[in-house]
Amino acid sequence: MLERLIAWVLNNYLGKYVENLNTDQLSVALLQGAVELENLPLKKNALRQVGIPVEIKSGYIGKVKLQVPVSQFRSAPWVICIEQLYVVAGPVSMAQWDEELEEKAAQEYKIMLLDALEARWRTETESACYYSSSYSSWLSYGTSFMTNIVENLQLNITDVHIRYEDELTVPGSMFAMGIAIDSLEAQSCDDQWVPGLSKSDLGHSFKLVQMNKLSIYWDSLDQGGNLWNNLSNAELAARIKQESKGHNYILSPVSAHAHLKKNLSEQPIRSKSQPRIFCDLHLDNVPLHVTDLQYSQIVGCLKGLKRLQKSQQYQKFRPACPVRGNARLWWQYAFHCCQYARNGDMVVAKNWQQCLKRGRDNVKYVELYCKILNGQPGYVNLSVDEKQVKEDMESDRGYEELKTLRETAMFRLRPPAPVPNSNASGQVEARSVLAGWLPAWTWYATPPPQSGDSSTRPQPLSLSAEERETLADEIKDALADTVENNTLLRRDTVFGQFNFTIVTGTVKLYSVGDVEQEGNAKKLMMELNFCNVKLGYESRPRTSSHKISVAVGAVSLYDHCSPDSVFPVLISPQNSEEAPSGKPTRTLPPGLARLLPQSPSSSLPPPSSPLFHLVYEFRPFHSACDYRLHIESQSLDVVYNPVATRWLIDFFTKPHQTRDDDLREAARQGYASMKYKTKQRLLRNWDHIAHGNMSNKKVWDLEFNISAPQ
Repeated sequence: MLERLIAWVLNNYLGKYVENLNTDQLSVALLQGAVELENLPLKKNALRQVGIPVEIKSGYIGKVKLQVPVSQFRSAPWVICIEQLYVVAGPVSMAQWDEELEEKAAQEYKIMLLDALEARWRTETESACYYSSSYSSWLSYGTSFMTNIVENLQLNITDVHIRYEDELTVPGSMFAMGIAIDSLEAQSCDDQWVPGLSKSDLGHSFKLVQMNKLSIYWDSLDQGGNLWNNLSNAELAARIKQESKGHNYILSPVSAHAHLKKNLSEQPIRSKSQPRIFCDLHLDNVPLHVTDLQYSQIVGCLKGLKRLQKSQQYQKFRPACPVRGNARLWWQYAFHCCQYARNGDMVVAKNWQQCLKRGRDNVKYVELYCKILNGQPGYVNLSVDEKQVKEDMESDRGYEELKTLRETAMFRLRPPAPVPNSNASGQVEARSVLAGWLPAWTWYATPPPQSGDSSTRPQPLSLSAEERETLADEIKDALADTVENNTLLRRDTVFGQFNFTIVTGTVKLYSVGDVEQEGNAKKLMMELNFCNVKLGYESRPRTSSHKISVAVGAVSLYDHCSPDSVFPVLISPQNSEEAPSGKPTRTLPPGLARLLPQSPSSSLPPPSSPLFHLVYEFRPFHSACDYRLHIESQSLDVVYNPVATRWLIDFFTKPHQTRDDDLREAARQGYASMKYKTKQRLLRNWDHIAHGNMSNKKVWDLEFNISAPQ
């Protein structure tokens, strides 16, 4: 049974990406405690399911190893090792277009999106016990056994190199982009983040993820240069080792670690400060280096891939004959392209009979899909004719049509729970329910007296405002459990809290010199330094709310465009030593000294406070508001340098510019239309505010403590 499970996992997950996967000898290898698969070639169409016009030119996996502790199932971890993942990819060549393979890949991608939609719906609407009942008998019998395996599973990935080579998307340019990872490890640990076996008696499970030497490079290649897409496996490995240090790195090698913590309580968590899942991702230093040539090629590559993806969609309509002498076919091609751009994969009915047939097919498909949703996941109880109808519909219809039909079936089976317009209305409704059901609990600890003697009237409960709010929340949660499904995402008050921290970071922008005069040398033009960047996201699906926080410790922008500048620091915190306001005025010319304050301000914040802090919350706790936005920022010293400003604007805008006057005019008209619509919307919103339109009223809690730049 165990070898069948592992074979199923390998065939369904690894078999999608590698060729000639053979799991016949799996049982013999399991008895020896290890399963090893070596030199697995990757499929050319392994990336087609992602939905981008990129294919694998060459690549392989050096070794996949599964270590199974045969004699110590419960006390030793299961280890999955992947070594030497080498991939060389490139854009899809339209000259090698295979309509049959492309349609098959598009169909698989469409089914994958639909399956993901169904999985998300089941997660949001069905309880955890539903999934536990859908497992097979042996898996249900060994639930604790499988849980122990999953909790102590270790993943080790070493020597990863993914390279993208392109000579199509940017005319006249050849370049290569690569991502390299030295190692990636995910393993269980204790509450002190020391690797080891996970202990279930702690009430939490802990995972430690460590990534070593992640790097991203972007190399400009000479025309006619040697590409890696035709190399054999041995030659590819040798080339990667040989040129490991000769790349132009956009992201120099960095390391990171993540701490994952999961509460194993079987009961719903009602605490607002204890999430079910906690994740903390930490990076010490992030150095970024980008030249103007690299940025221009990046923008051109993205535009080219977008054009290539659009060409793929229209390729099935394109005639195989030349334009001369076949004008009718090419006009039909243009018509089909315009029709596809407007309607997508949806086929428009030409007469009433086709319209009636499509309607009946839609009704039949919704009924069949309702039958599938009522069954167990992965098990379809359909007849042969019903399966054929389902397959024909999913083959003929586009993704948007099938998505609408499936959502109709989902809504018919389990309509979404009504969400109140605001927390205020929810609190009023909850109070009315409590007052109607439990009137004695609402105000008094004991029932009111029968007589009118005021001396015997009981006194109200002596509860603080916080205790009263906590009691009300607990009672509302208890009432909500009686009407809401105890689903995986909505059973806890706070589902997940995710934090991302960067201690220090640097962004350096370079200008590439003339190739003939300066030998393609690059010159540093701008340098941005930042520290203590913290991003936080808190997910609360139970109340359809979330919280986002952003904090930046300090930011400094250095000007390297202007040599011997009096103000080399363009942007800096006012309380820093390198700020222009912190320099002694005697070292500056009299005209510049008058622009700076004569004495430092005594109201400057301490250096430990962040430079910028933002908190945005939708449906905040303990508040009658719909939104909460708090912003706090400290003063900045800003120096305007026309030369540096113009170079920075050109760096980011030139790759997006076009020489086509028609496109410029279209962009100008689009901007004018957007400006007019924005003006009309502001006027309409102002009328709603002035006339007191309460139907769409949204309450904001705003708090701004902003210091203006100096």
